Amino acid sequence: MQHASQAENQPANKHAFFHYFLLMGSLLPANFCARMPDSKKKILTPTEVIDWLNDEDILELDWDFPEQGSLAGAGLDAAAIAKLLVALEDLYHVELETKDLTDKILKSPTSLAAYMGTLIS
Repeated sequence: MQHASQAENQPANKHAFFHYFLLMGSLLPANFCARMPDSKKKILTPTEVIDWLNDEDILELDWDFPEQGSLAGAGLDAAAIAKLLVALEDLYHVELETKDLTDKILKSPTSLAAYMGTLIS
């Protein structure tokens, strides 16, 4: 059995708690949004895409790989495209098919960055 003062401080139902949480949302730590992946906050630059491809073990690109460089020439094969597809789905919480990743999109880090920008919801 709850003490009377405890019952007074608890919301009457789940919806009330949810509304209370929304109202108190402004009290979240300042760095709360910083915990979200950068890709969810902004469109990645081609240089950031190069880093992301390396971080996800999709391709091994040198730090000075050109933004307009050929991803196919760098080793983007069918296996790497499959990894890329899964990584994009995980990152943006979308469902994609291999046919969605056209040669035009996969041409360079610049074209891939532009496509990734369209996946931000």
